[in-house]
Amino acid sequence: EHDVSSRRKNLQEDQELWSFQQKVGGDDPLKTWTQLKAEGKIKSSSDIERDPTSSRLGSEGLQEIRTDDKLPYIDQGYVDESADVLGNFKNMFGGKKKKE
Repeated sequence: EHDVSSRRKNLQEDQELWSFQQKVGGDDPLKTWTQLKAEGKIKSSSDIERDPTSSRLGSEGLQEIRTDDKLPYIDQGYVDESADVLGNFKNMFGGKKKKE
């Protein structure tokens, strides 16, 4: 029973640490993420140990956990508007309407 309560406590602390991902408005989540990473409280994908037996042809190997949910904008729905390749391609050929 002590083991269960200990794991629950650790899980709760971890969830509180990552709660900055769900905040809307205020500071940029990247700022908080960078600060926590510098303090050593969180790890990025490059800091997480990899399985050496899964490395092949230049791959560093697989990780045992998901790393995409450890990024600052996972719950923000961040979209880089300049990354619209199709829209930018259309604009090169006069697809953008001019305002008169």
